[in-house]
Amino acid sequence: MKKLWPYFKTFIIISLGIIVIAIGMHWGIRTWGMRNIHVDIEWADFIKFNDITYLASGPPVPISSENLTYYDKVRFKLSENVNDPNYRSKNGDAAFLEVGTPVYTINGYSPMLRSSKTFLPRDPRSLFISI
Repeated sequence: MKKLWPYFKTFIIISLGIIVIAIGMHWGIRTWGMRNIHVDIEWADFIKFNDITYLASGPPVPISSENLTYYDKVRFKLSENVNDPNYRSKNGDAAFLEVGTPVYTINGYSPMLRSSKTFLPRDPRSLFISI
């Protein structure tokens, strides 16, 4: 037994060293990506439907409700909710419009504005045209 003790002692020391290194690597890798990084994103005023991004454009537009057709509603508001600079906007996303804001198309609006669909939220402060 006395002859085996140096080998056993070496085995225990090496095993404990491997365990300590493995635990250290596990915690190091796990916390490495969890740094406190603050990102401020400056959003352009936009909405996205059918994989087309529409930017707010121009002054308020006086349009009668007879010329509006309901299209969809905003499903997600990015400002105040998204801090990931790698986020890719999805259909139904809007930069500043609240979730549930109805969006309308303007009947007979000129397709010269790069799209046959031009969107208008319920409160006609902004007209959105495709980019």
